[in-house]
Amino acid sequence: GLASAAAATLAALPLPAFAAESESKKKTLTIPVASLNTFQKGAIRKEFIQRCDKALKEVVTGDDARIALRLVLHDAGTYDLATKSGGIDGSVILNKEEANRPENKEFAPYVEKLKKAKEVIDAQARPGQSGVSWADLEVLAARCALRAEFRDAKLRRAASKSPDGVANPSAAEAVTADFPVNVGRVDSGDNAGPAGKIPSIDADAVAVREFFAGLGAKPGKDGPFG
Repeated sequence: GLASAAAATLAALPLPAFAAESESKKKTLTIPVASLNTFQKGAIRKEFIQRCDKALKEVVTGDDARIALRLVLHDAGTYDLATKSGGIDGSVILNKEEANRPENKEFAPYVEKLKKAKEVIDAQARPGQSGVSWADLEVLAARCALRAEFRDAKLRRAASKSPDGVANPSAAEAVTADFPVNVGRVDSGDNAGPAGKIPSIDADAVAVREFFAGLGAKPGKDGPFG
C-alpha cells in the first residue's frame, strides 16, 4: 500500500555536522561527523526528528495523509533504475517545471503548509547545522500525517464502542503505531525529475504494478529507495 511505499523510500545519508557548546570555554565547537560516535549520531538524529515532528504537527493532520504519501511517491517515482539517479530529492517541490506538471499541481496547497513548518525547523537549527532538506521534510511530514490518521481512526473506533460516544485521546496516542524514518537526504537543487513516469490517479492495477516494477520493486520486498 501507500504506507509501505512511503517507508520503502527512506535512504540513509550522512548527517550534518554536530555543533556543541562548551560550558567551560563558552564557545561553539563544530565536530565533524566522522569524529562522532554512534551514540552521538543517534542523539542528534533523535533530536532533529523530534524538532521536525513538533513543527509538522502544527500544520499537518490526518486529513493530509493521502496527499502526503502521494507527494513522497511522486518525488520517489522519478527514480531511474538504470542510472540509479533521482528518487526522493525534493525536485517535485523545488523545480517549477516538475511542480507544474498535471500530476503534481494538486500539491501546491499542501506544500504551503510544509513551508511554514520548514521555516520553524530551520530557525531552530543549531549553530553549524543546516536546515531540513525538502526531501527529508516531505518524508517526515508523511510519517506525521500517517500517524495522525492512525490515531484519528482509533479514536473513531473507540468512540463508537463507548457508551457516551467519547474516546480517551491519551489512550489512542499510546497505542498509535510508529515507524522509523531515516534522514539525511540531499535536495536536487533546481533539477527536474524525468517526466511521464508517474501513473495517473485513476491508473489500473496493472499500470501501478508496471510502475513499481520499473523502479526495481518486487512483491514483498523493499523498493529501490530504502
